Amino acid sequence: MQEDKSKQHTDPCPRFAIIARCLELLLPFLCIWIWTLDPKGASRKLLWSEGASRLLNSDPSNAIYFYSNQTETPEVPYIWSEKLANANVMVIMGTSIIVVLRAAFHTSNRFNTKRIDLTLNIILLPLWIACLVGQQSSDYSDPHHRSRFPWYLVSSCSSAHLGARSACRNAQLTFAFTLLMALLYGTWVMKTIVSEIRDFINRRRYQQIIELP
Repeated sequence: MQEDKSKQHTDPCPRFAIIARCLELLLPFLCIWIWTLDPKGASRKLLWSEGASRLLNSDPSNAIYFYSNQTETPEVPYIWSEKLANANVMVIMGTSIIVVLRAAFHTSNRFNTKRIDLTLNIILLPLWIACLVGQQSSDYSDPHHRSRFPWYLVSSCSSAHLGARSACRNAQLTFAFTLLMALLYGTWVMKTIVSEIRDFINRRRYQQIIELP
């Protein structure tokens, strides 16, 4: 029985778990590094203006027009807002905390680390999916220039003006890293669930065998 119990605490795929933990440390760090290059949101405004100059999304200068005419200023689309940037940072911070908790649980033999990993990954998966959805959200604030996706996700950065190319590539990299994080946790959850089901079936079979007369 002790041998069976120890098997429950092992990872469903040790090689995958090692790779997953390395990516879990590396990808958020890369995202933070990219965001530190743009602490005041200048790149976000630059991408917004670049899209407007190509008639691919709303124009940020419209806010100045509405303000000067004392009319109600339309809300900034989520894709260009500081809310999205803050949400991404909060998810990164939350992930960092969970990475530390995961490491603490794994240093102790008193916990079923496989089930703890499953719980933590179920928490992280929807957070990264929300980041992914936010980073490809639409801009419908201008009825004449609607965009279903941000232009830099559907166009090449080489087509942008020289000053916006770096911001474009950084935005594409951030989206790619976010997608990888969502896929990572989604795959991790599925592998753990499949392993749990397999272990449950094996335990039932083992119990049936030892109960035979």
